[in-house]
Amino acid sequence: MRRNTLVDIGYEGLPWTWRNSWDEELEIKERLDRGLCTHEWLEVFANVKRTHVENWASDHSILLLDTCPANRRRKRRFYFDKRWVQHEEAHQLINEAWNVTYEGSRMYKVTKSITSCRVRLLKWHNSKIGNVKKKIAEVKEELERKKEQHRKTAKEEIANLKKRLAEAYQEEEMF
Repeated sequence: MRRNTLVDIGYEGLPWTWRNSWDEELEIKERLDRGLCTHEWLEVFANVKRTHVENWASDHSILLLDTCPANRRRKRRFYFDKRWVQHEEAHQLINEAWNVTYEGSRMYKVTKSITSCRVRLLKWHNSKIGNVKKKIAEVKEELERKKEQHRKTAKEEIANLKKRLAEAYQEEEMF
C-alpha cells in the first residue's frame, strides 16, 4: 500500500525557486521549493500544473499551482472589423445597442452598452458575413471542380467564380 507516500508534482518555467541576486559570477540559483502531494490527491487533480514564475521583487520565485489548467477557455479579444462600416445593418445594430438604457453608475452603463454592441455585432457578423478564409477555400474548391469538368459552357461559371474569389480576397485584405 502507498500510504503516506509523497510524489513530486514537477514544474514548468524556471529551473530554480531561489537565487541570491548577486552579480553573474557569484550568483547562486537553487531549486529549494518542491510541490509534493499524495497519490490520492494526484488522482483527483491529474492535470495539475505547477509553474515557477520570475519575481524581481524577491529572491524567491512565485510558485503557481493550477489544479485545472485544461478547463480554462481564453476569451478572444474583440476587434472591430472595417468591413462592417460598409453595411447599414451594422450601423443600426450599433445605434440600437447604444440606445438601450441601463440602471447603475455611468461606467456600468458604458460597459453594458459596449458589451451589448460587441455581442450584437459578432452575432450579425457570423450570420451575414461569415469566415472569409472559409469562403475563399469553398470558392477555390468549386473552381477546381468546374475546371475538371472541361465543359465549354463552364467558362462563364468559372469567370463568375474567379470574380467571387477576387472579392473574397479583397474582403480578407480589408479584414
